[in-house]
Amino acid sequence: MLPDASEPDLSALLLDRHYGYRASVSVLSSEVERTFEVRVPGGQRYIFKSSSRAHAVESFRFQAAVLDGLRGVPGVIAPHIVPTLSGELMFDQGDVGGYLQSRIGGAPLHEEPRSQVLLYDVLQWQVTHNDPSPFNMIKADDGIAFIDFGDGGWNPRLQDLAIAAAHFATQEDTPLGGAEYVIAGYGSVLALSDLEVSLLVGLMRARQAALILINTWRSHLFPADAPYIMKNVHRAERGLSILSALDGPAAEVAVRAAALLGRP
Repeated sequence: MLPDASEPDLSALLLDRHYGYRASVSVLSSEVERTFEVRVPGGQRYIFKSSSRAHAVESFRFQAAVLDGLRGVPGVIAPHIVPTLSGELMFDQGDVGGYLQSRIGGAPLHEEPRSQVLLYDVLQWQVTHNDPSPFNMIKADDGIAFIDFGDGGWNPRLQDLAIAAAHFATQEDTPLGGAEYVIAGYGSVLALSDLEVSLLVGLMRARQAALILINTWRSHLFPADAPYIMKNVHRAERGLSILSALDGPAAEVAVRAAALLGRP
C-alpha cells in the first residue's frame, strides 16, 4: 500500500509540536508511511516517519521499540530513536502517529562495489530484521548498518541469513552465486545446525521466488511506482536461476563449504 495521497503533509507542524524542531523537510520514497529527511539548524539530519493509518502506527510502535532496544548493543549499528518532548519513543495524537530517528551516514550497500570482505561482514550479528536487502544496509564508517525495521518480527534466526544471502546470489561462477561470504560471516559468529544447513538454499530460493511474484504483481497495480517496486526483481531472477541448479545434497555441500571460509 502506498501512502495516502490525500493525506496532508503535516511533517513540519508535527516536528515542531512533538520534537521542538523547526527544520527543512524533504520527502523520501517509501511504502505505507510518509518518510522524510529532516535537516535542523546546526546541520544534523534525521529521518521522520508518520502516518494516519492505524496499522502503520502499530508498526511504528514495534519499530521504535526495536531501535530503542538495539541502542548501545555491541556490534549492532542501527539508527537510534529521538525521544519526543515528553520523553516517548514515538508520538500518537490519535489522527496521526510516527517517530524520529537518527540518519546513518554512508552509502547504501547496493551502490557499493561488491567484494568478499564486504559480504563477510554483512551478518556478523543477528537480529530479526526480515528484509536485509542491499537497499536496507549501509556501509557506515564503523561497519555494516541496518535500516528500515518495518518488516521485522519474531522469526527463525536463519530467516535473515536466507534473505540476505538470496540478495547476493548473483554470480554464476560459484555454486551459491557469490553469497558464500555472507554465509561465512554468519558462520564465524554462530555455527549453522544440520537442519539449518539443509534448509538454507531452499529458503533463499523461496525468498527470491516470492520477491519476483509479489513485486511483479504490485508493479501492475501501481505502474507509476514500478521502478521502485521492481528494484530487486532482476537480482532475484538471476539468483533463482543460479540456485535452481543445486539439488538437495549439492546445496548442503555448498553451504557447509561456505560456512568454513575464513575472512577474505
